[in-house]
Amino acid sequence: MIKSVYFDRNVFDYIRRRRITDGDLQVLRAIIRLGEFSILLSVTLLEEALILLKTSSDIAKEEWQLLASLTRGSKVIKHHQELLRDDILSYAKGWPTPSPFTAEFDDLIKYLNPDEPDLAGRLAVVAEVEQAKNEVQSNLQVAKNHDSTYFGTLPKGSRPDFKKYYCNHALRVASDFAQKVGVLAECKAKGLEGLLQIKSVQLCVGAHLSLGYAQTREGQAVSPGDWHDMQHAVLASAADAFVTQDKKLSKNLNRLGIKDLEVINLQTLLQRIFEHYHAQPTFA
Repeated sequence: MIKSVYFDRNVFDYIRRRRITDGDLQVLRAIIRLGEFSILLSVTLLEEALILLKTSSDIAKEEWQLLASLTRGSKVIKHHQELLRDDILSYAKGWPTPSPFTAEFDDLIKYLNPDEPDLAGRLAVVAEVEQAKNEVQSNLQVAKNHDSTYFGTLPKGSRPDFKKYYCNHALRVASDFAQKVGVLAECKAKGLEGLLQIKSVQLCVGAHLSLGYAQTREGQAVSPGDWHDMQHAVLASAADAFVTQDKKLSKNLNRLGIKDLEVINLQTLLQRIFEHYHAQPTFA
């Protein structure tokens, strides 16, 4: 039985739009209250949801109430950059594996409540997030245009499949992240192959390469949501399963073959839960 899951925001949106029955939702809440499993939280998840404050205070309040009911008492995962940095540092220095969680945020979900003070401050965060997303989207589009042109010049027989593409680039990308943390020499001394065995690093490197491959080799369009997708991939390393309704993201992560992380949709999760309790879900 899965003990901890991480939902990206489209799953909460899927539930809010009544894509599962009220009965199934009540059972899910009951199992969470029993402590059978938990839905983990992250700052990234909140940043994505804050956009609702710009569009509809009623929808924002509805999503706030939903998140509160499903994640009350859940642990909060560190910021994705902090999580990755701590794991790389610990590998380089030979330190014990750090916790992926933080106690820094008190009642994180309350910031989605439109009735909380300092709405202007939260809307400023939304503007910053949107600007960052647009910049990342622009950079990804430039990379896609460049790499797609190069890829198109290669003879068809020499174009790598994803497995070969990953093997060709994974160590380079891992070394880039180690360089950013300032411990490249230590990681090389211990072995970059070992660094790639760390779950968060596996997911970060793999998600970047898989997205790049999908966009330059498989024709996947560049999306404003790509930035958060990459963050969610790293954050999911704290859980037993990552739940998403995004089929493209699911495909991009599942082909990585991360042995201790399942990437599934909400229907599969509910089916597993109900099978465990010898019941049958009634999908809407």
